[in-house]
Amino acid sequence: MGAAKDDLESARGSASPVEDNTEVRTIDLENLPEGYAKCHYMDAPDGYPRLARWMASGDNAVTLRQFRHLQTRSLLHLQDELRALEQELHDLDARDEAAHPNYLTSRETAQRHDAGRTRLMGRIRSKWSEYAELALLSNRVACLEKPSGYEFRSIRNFWYNNRPLVEEEGFLFDRDDLVNLGPPGDVAWLDEFLLGLLVRFSCPPLRWIFSTRENRETNQKAPATVVYSTHRVQALKVSVVIVLLMALLSGPLYPLYLWTRAETLGGRDIAKIMGLQCGCTLLFGVVLAGCTKARRIEIFAACSAYMAVLIVFFGQVGS
Repeated sequence: MGAAKDDLESARGSASPVEDNTEVRTIDLENLPEGYAKCHYMDAPDGYPRLARWMASGDNAVTLRQFRHLQTRSLLHLQDELRALEQELHDLDARDEAAHPNYLTSRETAQRHDAGRTRLMGRIRSKWSEYAELALLSNRVACLEKPSGYEFRSIRNFWYNNRPLVEEEGFLFDRDDLVNLGPPGDVAWLDEFLLGLLVRFSCPPLRWIFSTRENRETNQKAPATVVYSTHRVQALKVSVVIVLLMALLSGPLYPLYLWTRAETLGGRDIAKIMGLQCGCTLLFGVVLAGCTKARRIEIFAACSAYMAVLIVFFGQVGS
């Protein structure tokens, strides 16, 4: 026994350690290769890499399908599975009401004597949780913002010019099923109109004013693509909106002043004043609806305040 122990100890001592020649490779976060961290989408491999780089670059929207049909189909199936479990529980209650009424008045009694009821309630809880989770997720996805007309045309043009994926894996055939990831933007009709004008009349001066350095590099690498800075276009939009609102606020004041300074105000003068106020208020609401994403109640409140300003001015000048 002692000799065997000595032999074991000598074998342990003479055994050479096993060397692990596996090379451990890690990513140096401080010295990332520029091609990996800041790869331009035109330099990425064709296919999913280029499409993903394009969607994630600049101000492009990440547009994906929400699969509304599959969501609804799954919810309908889960709903019917719950209906079947509901019917099964109803039949079980009807049976126990006649044979074991105490099972219906005491959960502990039913759990001790009827394991099937306990298993059924567990299945109901599990299925209902699955149904509720899917319903809530579907509601959250449905609340995502849909791509604007300009965003849809942008990704469609990129798709047709580059053909990143095979035809079977395309997902732009159903525009109503597309959603954008990220917070809702402030894209209104005026934004799309201005972007359309900039793209149609694209020239070096416009690209220099409304494009950043990164945008100009993209325009050079992809001549068929015209990219503008969303922030600069937004600044142009804000300037246009301010000019329009200032014109609507100050424009009616001069004719109102002239008409109210008349010695006598006849029925025709009153009609002209009221027509001017109503027309300017209508234009004010159209500007808000077309140039901003204000809700209807906000537009109504703003129009009421605008009309009140004109009425107060008319009353003050008339007195």
